[in-house]
Amino acid sequence: MSTAYAGYGDQVALDAAYDVDKSVPDFDNYVRWYLEGSEAARSALPCRIGVPYGPTPILVFIHGGYWRILTADVFDIIAPGPIAADFAVINVTHALCHSNWRWE
Repeated sequence: MSTAYAGYGDQVALDAAYDVDKSVPDFDNYVRWYLEGSEAARSALPCRIGVPYGPTPILVFIHGGYWRILTADVFDIIAPGPIAADFAVINVTHALCHSNWRWE
């Protein structure tokens, strides 16, 4: 007998194993918490939801850098290739633990 995936006997067993809302007690409470928390965040923070970005795919680049130095502006070098291939590029930075270092 073949298996559907990862040892599950059939599609029904596989679907049951991945049925999150039935496997997590009080699942509806968690969903409500996420929905209400997200609404509160949207109300409290300056953000725009559902902003169209155009007909191109998006590349979100999170630089590896280093936890003490190098921010996203050092990695703008990654943008020309994807842009030439019709991607929009978002170059994300993160906080550094030692922020007074600057690339000279």
